[in-house]
Amino acid sequence: MLLNGTSSAVASWVGPDRQAHDFRVGAREFEVKTTSSSKRVHTINGIGQLQPSANCTLYLISIQLTDAGTGGRSLPELADTLKTVMPAADVERYNDRLKASGYSASHAVHYPRRRRLRSDMAMIQVEDGTPRITAACLAALPPSFASERIVTVTYDVDVSGLGVTDGSEQFLAIISRAVDAA
Repeated sequence: MLLNGTSSAVASWVGPDRQAHDFRVGAREFEVKTTSSSKRVHTINGIGQLQPSANCTLYLISIQLTDAGTGGRSLPELADTLKTVMPAADVERYNDRLKASGYSASHAVHYPRRRRLRSDMAMIQVEDGTPRITAACLAALPPSFASERIVTVTYDVDVSGLGVTDGSEQFLAIISRAVDAA
């Protein structure tokens, strides 16, 4: 997701700072999920992961990958390729973001798997009709469920067929509005 070039993309990557969502551009947040499944099934970690921050609109970015044999790219190759397309001034911040997210180039040997996109990315606005569990959802349960005692939730959602795909007018319009508002 390149927003007005790599500088904007690197600056908007706030997930490594323990923010609620992976990317934030103005009042738009983006939670990125990747799956190897033939369906768009993603694991959601926590009650707040699909809850927009106050005064923000949240989008789930669904990425499907498949093994690529000798084609595609490994994670280290992708990380290095991105460095070659960004201004030198952004590389240090990008490296800091990678490190904060737990990635280290020194572990490249542990990431040999080569992958490619299985399908175009999809962007799903998190709103009514989007599967999710939130604090409000749990609070609406009858008292007999003692939902106030539920502290951690991990669950899978199937977002197949939801949202708009990369390259579509709607997808590009959402990205453009985010950039313009930033």
